Amino acid sequence: MIPMFFGPSDSPLFGSLHEPESAARDHGVLLCPPVGQEHVRAHWAFRQVAISLSRAGFHCFRFDWFGVGDSAGDLASATLARWKEDVASAAQELRDVTGVRKVSLLGLRFGGTLATLAAGQIRPSCLVLWDPVPDGAGYLSELRHLHVELLSDPKRYFREGQRASRPAEIVGFDFGADLPAEIEGIHLDSLIHIPKARVCLIRSSSSPEFAEFSERLRNRKLEVEVHTTESDGRWSAASEIETLLLPADAVRTITDYLVRRAS
Repeated sequence: MIPMFFGPSDSPLFGSLHEPESAARDHGVLLCPPVGQEHVRAHWAFRQVAISLSRAGFHCFRFDWFGVGDSAGDLASATLARWKEDVASAAQELRDVTGVRKVSLLGLRFGGTLATLAAGQIRPSCLVLWDPVPDGAGYLSELRHLHVELLSDPKRYFREGQRASRPAEIVGFDFGADLPAEIEGIHLDSLIHIPKARVCLIRSSSSPEFAEFSERLRNRKLEVEVHTTESDGRWSAASEIETLLLPADAVRTITDYLVRRAS
């Protein structure tokens, strides 16, 4: 693994390049992580995905969004436009460093949503979306409910009643005043205009939004595969908030799909 900073000099992003361990393919995979608490939970899982894909010959690049992880900035200052530019910047860095001609995008949770929004600019060979968020308002509603549930848990805090939190805090992260409104504006109509690409949808639990998303992508004549994994992220469960995501079957599904379909 090769750590690096890249992107704008005044607000650099942090990335990690995983080089192929076997015969290298002329193909790179850009991994777009979740944000907030889900970014913490999924960090180990994304590393395992990158290792698995590198063993299969892919150049893999993980990165942190502006305001997230080890990248510059703070979450409250992030915007969807900046995050979409982060995808483009990371994809260009992957191409420049490795020389690959083809790039696929892999996004988990809100990272899958951002990968979808940026797909028109990147034009990926494959778009792998793992538990993507097709409904921004519903996503934030679940996070806020989880936030209240955590604050009210007597096993977590040593004072009676609900612990006070900052106005823009959501599950321990300050989303600021403007970012939540941008996220709430995301809906299916804003996600289905994907350029011609192979799409793999991976779900850990069934939902009406996920089913409608896959159907509408198929209606646009896109080549769509849907896989259900045994590893349920239980993203909205308070009992799982400190539990690392350990998705062995999802890692295998992603690797097998890209080995089969990435061209």
